[in-house]
Amino acid sequence: MPTRAGWLVAAGAVASWVAGRAFAAIELFVLGAIGLVLLATAVVWVRRREPEVVVARKVVPDQAIAGRTARVDLVVRNGGRRTPAIALVDPVSSTVGARLSVGPLAPDAAEVVGYRLPTGRRGVLHLGPLRLELVDPFGLARRPLAEGDRLDVTVLPAIEEVEPAPVGPGGRAEGAGGGRRIATQTPNDDLVSLRPYVVGDDLRRVHWPASARADDLLVRRDEERWQGHLTLVLDVDPAAMGAAAFEQAVSAAASIVHHVAESGDRVRLVASDGYDSGMVDARRAEGALLEHLAHLAQAPTELALPTAPSDRRSSLVVLSGAQRAARAGALLRGDEQATGWVVRFGGPSTTAGPDGPGGLAVGAGDRFAERWRHLAGRRAEART
Repeated sequence: MPTRAGWLVAAGAVASWVAGRAFAAIELFVLGAIGLVLLATAVVWVRRREPEVVVARKVVPDQAIAGRTARVDLVVRNGGRRTPAIALVDPVSSTVGARLSVGPLAPDAAEVVGYRLPTGRRGVLHLGPLRLELVDPFGLARRPLAEGDRLDVTVLPAIEEVEPAPVGPGGRAEGAGGGRRIATQTPNDDLVSLRPYVVGDDLRRVHWPASARADDLLVRRDEERWQGHLTLVLDVDPAAMGAAAFEQAVSAAASIVHHVAESGDRVRLVASDGYDSGMVDARRAEGALLEHLAHLAQAPTELALPTAPSDRRSSLVVLSGAQRAARAGALLRGDEQATGWVVRFGGPSTTAGPDGPGGLAVGAGDRFAERWRHLAGRRAEART
């Protein structure tokens, strides 16, 4: 079928015929005839044998993050003998989509074209179905070819580089964000965990008494004494904060989860809508936690603090809004087992929250990382 340019050529040809008849100008008749012949040739050209074209779609990087550049690369490969010109149309949700031109593409050749994804906000982008169109060299006619697949791309919440999470009086071993693995050193070597020797092990780690008894080489196994533990509570009630403040809070939660994962500690993500990840290794669960935050939506809920195991202390961070931060602070003060603070979003930027020096306010124009750094500095000064 004709493209927009093809319809314009057809309209121009008809107008030339009409003008040629009105003014008895043979030149206008010739011009109109040339336009119609050119359009007819283009239509016949695209209706020839369908080209053997294969298209592969890839998102770069693998994980799209709000506020960062992400793109879709389309690898177009021509497996036939013709040299077609191809147009690619890839619909993208909430946008006009992408339209790209490729070719003429030589036989057995490949070309990579791409477009940027709209990563202004978290959520899911629906791509496709990818449509291929054969276009004539003059761009006057096109022919739809086979449709490609659909693809859903999850845009993760914006992530900022934050300081280690400040902890309560229990020290960093009971908090998170600064945890590190320590090899167990016990006075009694018999209590050290052992494993069989493998090629490449340091001979200085061989446990000779146990090796003699077992008649085989045994080496000391490094054990984890502790990992930092952090419980993160996110208030999703729209009565607590508006939509813009909620996006700030979700981004803050993602930033903290990312930092805890980089520190090799454990994290528990709790949302007031009932979601509870449990205390998990942040490094292994980071992808799933960020994925959940990308889909999280506001819903009317009641804010409550999760119960922690009696044998394990965990620092607690409550992310709420200015309208309900006072209640969050009261819950935190009423829990003798909880050590932590409240971060409120949507109110004025002040360093003293509703729960006193342990609180933090993040205003509409504030960057969470800067406010978090300020809180970490205040807590460090308090310890000294």
